[in-house]
Amino acid sequence: MDARYAERFTNEGGYIHATPWSVGDQGHDNVSHGRANPSMRNAEWV
Repeated sequence: MDARYAERFTNEGGYIHATPWSVGDQGHDNVSHGRANPSMRNAEWV
């Protein structure tokens, strides 16, 4: 799967990228894998 709107925001490797495949699980299950996982709309805004 390709991650869209990926942005690195720390020198230690912190990233944020869109995760449309997990939007339905966000807030209920641990689907982040250590990354910030916004919807496509929110990731595009960032």
